[in-house]
Amino acid sequence: METLRVETHISGNGVHIRSDAFDMHLELNRSTPVTPTSVSTSLWLALPIAMRLGRDLHLCGRIDATALANAQSLTCTWVNWEPGFFHPLHISADDVSSAPSRQDRKETLMLYSGGMDSSHALCREFIAQGRRTDALTIQGMDYKADDDERFNALLSKTAPLRQEVIDQHFLIRSNVAQQMKQHGIDADIGHGFHLFGCLFLLED
Repeated sequence: METLRVETHISGNGVHIRSDAFDMHLELNRSTPVTPTSVSTSLWLALPIAMRLGRDLHLCGRIDATALANAQSLTCTWVNWEPGFFHPLHISADDVSSAPSRQDRKETLMLYSGGMDSSHALCREFIAQGRRTDALTIQGMDYKADDDERFNALLSKTAPLRQEVIDQHFLIRSNVAQQMKQHGIDADIGHGFHLFGCLFLLED
């Protein structure tokens, strides 16, 4: 089958990832523009769809060499775990290279859903230890990307806890889960890919 070519377009805090099989939009709530050093976000978000379709995957732009190796290895694992649902593929990009890590990067970034499990982890790993952290929450997983009412209610409910321990709280509005769902990829499979992809938006 024809290779799935994925383009990534960034404008301010908005990211548009598109191909002939999907149209993904992500928006990050920070004051400075999104400046990832690669298109590895697109790699992780497109990978399950490419595996589902059985199409080789090509990323237009640069992807990190370690991310590519991990993605190719993970593909083999999923194909063995879900044969017939996922299919083997080859991953490529315009440029595969590694950028030096920033030395001033914050030590931790917690994936925080606002639910019971993540709130307990926040208390155990940070408040109880006298540590602070940055956090990332995605609107478009537990709550749909356009469900502002319920998502804002969650933020209000968790505000006292978050203010006690979280420094920067990044919020990403994402329609990725809906795009995966169109290809039969439910949250129990797509969840991890969604998280990986969003984390790479903050690789700078």
